[in-house]
Amino acid sequence: KKYKIGVVKMSSETDFQSLRDLIFYMLLGDGHITKYDPVRNSCMELCHSIKQKEYLFWKVSLLNDFGIKTGVPYYRKDKFECRIRTERNPIFGILRKRCYDENGKKYLSKRMLKDLTPLGLSIWFMDDGSAKLIHPIWRKNKYNVSDRPDYKLNQIKFAVCSFDEKSNTNAIDILKKNFGLNFTLIYEKNKKQNKEYPMLLLQGYEQLDLFKNIVSPHIIPSMRYKIDHPTSFSRLSPEETERNENEYV
Repeated sequence: KKYKIGVVKMSSETDFQSLRDLIFYMLLGDGHITKYDPVRNSCMELCHSIKQKEYLFWKVSLLNDFGIKTGVPYYRKDKFECRIRTERNPIFGILRKRCYDENGKKYLSKRMLKDLTPLGLSIWFMDDGSAKLIHPIWRKNKYNVSDRPDYKLNQIKFAVCSFDEKSNTNAIDILKKNFGLNFTLIYEKNKKQNKEYPMLLLQGYEQLDLFKNIVSPHIIPSMRYKIDHPTSFSRLSPEETERNENEYV
């Protein structure tokens, strides 16, 4: 049996579900589906910094493997970004209805999140995730990173300002259920904008090791710096670091 979505023919229902899941994974981060139009259908837009264009083209290749065609990359040098749009297709309209509210804001239902896989988590991390190391001021004695390389990571964060609190709560529940990861919802203040933004936070060295083992096989070479060589640091004290070692396990 053939499943036809627009001009894309799927050999099985499994292929259709895999494409649907892939599009959803990209929506978790920087992907966007245009407003639904029953006549013209919707399309998907992917945008990344020019430095991450290799990652952008990798995403495009995944869509191309399912027969989804994409347009010519559009570079905006004033914003140092690269954008690519897909062809219009009914499948994007389906996902638009499921993943956006009436005000055009993305939301995460447990129905869509329940099938989140390591690949999906990895794409989300490469899009909106970040890692922090133990701050240099604590790198001495038993906190010396060179002596304890497995303790190099100190926290993982996901920027989730695109979603409401219910969506973020749903994400926390599914991350626990699917992967055993104990994320918490926090609010970080942006001093320049004088605003607080929601973040999903993961701490505890066993939890960080678990996260890294889950996503590492799927992180592409050009994005490995995010998990292997992050450049930002946590200012947790030695006492807080030691406490986090024993939490969330």
